[in-house]
Amino acid sequence: MAHKPRILVVEDDAAALRQLEAALKAMGAQPRCLASSREAAALLNKEKFDGAFLDWDTAELKGEELTQMIRRSKSNAKMPIAMITEHSDTRSIAQGFKVGVTFFLSKPIGPKELTRLLNASRGAMLEERRRYARVPVSVPVICVWGDKRITAKTVDVSAGGLLATMGNPPPVGTEVSVDFKLPVAGEFSFQGEVVRSSGTQLGLKFARVSAEQRSLLKIFADRHLGRT
Repeated sequence: MAHKPRILVVEDDAAALRQLEAALKAMGAQPRCLASSREAAALLNKEKFDGAFLDWDTAELKGEELTQMIRRSKSNAKMPIAMITEHSDTRSIAQGFKVGVTFFLSKPIGPKELTRLLNASRGAMLEERRRYARVPVSVPVICVWGDKRITAKTVDVSAGGLLATMGNPPPVGTEVSVDFKLPVAGEFSFQGEVVRSSGTQLGLKFARVSAEQRSLLKIFADRHLGRT
């Protein structure tokens, strides 16, 4: 795979967890392997993952409950989720898909099944990474709010917003118009809301991103991801 996806793996069988970790690393992924589903749940709003492999029958939080928590999380709600289970009945599988599972894997899992799954989910994982990738770039950005018009410098840009440096940034909640130009991707004009205002740093969340602008931001992110 062109990039190394961060995979959350939850499996309370130690031997199976080691097997999954070794296989995923060999395939170029970066697995975050946990035996505790409660520990995994605590990470959902702290870390960003590209995908998840969940044992459906862990002793703590069951796979169904953990999947629902993922789908309600801020950063990981749309990542692909693989349901790992010994159950092969139609009802169990259907319930998994109903709560948000993307793929189904039956135990025991071999290298061929894992390879097939990673290849099938590659597009979805890359899309997730594009959405959240914070690409370091320093370009001028014109910020306008009220009667103020200030030229700042970006620190990084993502498909959802940007971080910039400026003196006396506006307070959190202020609506700001920004105009900037990115290498290769071209010129952008966005309306956004200040979500971070600290010292000389301004964090802005874009309010609306058109399909054309999103496509251009993907091109920009792809060039960055191709080098990481």
